[in-house]
Amino acid sequence: PATDPPLLPELHLDPHSVTISGISSGAAMTNQLAVAFSESFAGAAAFAGKPWNCEQVSTPGFVRPTTHGDNTCNKNVSLIVVEKLVEVATAAAAQGAVDDLSNVKRQRNFVMRGQHDSVYVEGAVNKTVDFWRALGAAAVFDGVDLLPSGHGIPTDRCEVPPCVTCA
Repeated sequence: PATDPPLLPELHLDPHSVTISGISSGAAMTNQLAVAFSESFAGAAAFAGKPWNCEQVSTPGFVRPTTHGDNTCNKNVSLIVVEKLVEVATAAAAQGAVDDLSNVKRQRNFVMRGQHDSVYVEGAVNKTVDFWRALGAAAVFDGVDLLPSGHGIPTDRCEVPPCVTCA
């Protein structure tokens, strides 16, 4: 018979020092979590990710196509209207669907896109920076197009291809 898995040990973490991070779709999820559970996170690091709820707000009735085309937030910057995203996030918080957005004001968020990123067009990740600033995040590090890197987390080690350009 199956037995219950062992309990994890108590870690004694400061709940106000927990951060989250992700790259690409993981960065999009990072931004989702940083809004939805803003009380739980001190900050977020999004490497090449779109703003919170971007597809659902920017393209009403959005159903992920089998081929993404240009009808997604990472390929069509004109779909991303930061003011609308903030409006929807504010309404979601008022309804209790996400945590109170005042929690974002203590977050320190990092946003990055490499200069050679072919997955997110130029300007798309800038909207993530704009979104965090519009919500009043305590600090937003804008690392968009700062380094000559591709779609990934920049490193000074290029032993493992593919590597567009090392930082």
